Amino acid sequence: MRACGTGRYPLAVAIGALLLVPTPAAAHLVGVEFGDFYGGVLHLATAPADVSLLLALGALAGMQRPESARWSLATLPLGLLLGLLLAVLGPGMALTSEAAAGTALCIGLAGLAAAAAVRMPGALLAAFAGVAGAILGLSNGIAAIPARVDWILYGGGVLIVGTFLGTMAIAISTALAAWRSEVRLGQRVIGSWFGAAGTIVFALVVSV
Repeated sequence: MRACGTGRYPLAVAIGALLLVPTPAAAHLVGVEFGDFYGGVLHLATAPADVSLLLALGALAGMQRPESARWSLATLPLGLLLGLLLAVLGPGMALTSEAAAGTALCIGLAGLAAAAAVRMPGALLAAFAGVAGAILGLSNGIAAIPARVDWILYGGGVLIVGTFLGTMAIAISTALAAWRSEVRLGQRVIGSWFGAAGTIVFALVVSV
């Protein structure tokens, strides 16, 4: 029984890769009538690459023991906060390409590890979730720099929605995998798609 489905669905992988290709930083609806808080919420929630990273992280967590996956629920929001602080206080726009490459790399690594059903120590998974969160926080922070947002409101929106989506992805994936063993096969197939798409995008970003 094959766990990896990239060979059977090349069109799905190609479309996924195109959706993950980074575009010029522009905050979706930041600083308009929805306000900076909702701008932060919408910026992360409507970015295909950001949502894909959280879903890939969830697929990877589904391959782990529940007690190992729980630690990532704490490190993900901490990473988001650190990434936002780095965007505000650090080099900011100078890290745009690095943030895009980091997002694609994390998607690829999480997807490939999920496809291979790699069992990770809880500390390693927690560290990976923290790094993924930091990259998400950094990329969303960078996108808001030109908009001159209220950073407390905007950052709060990014932090809340990122934590919520990540927690849901990890919790649901872990619960489903523990409920039915067949679910793990589907998670591995989904992981293979993320792995292929993330790898392709990472190669495109670093080659530009």
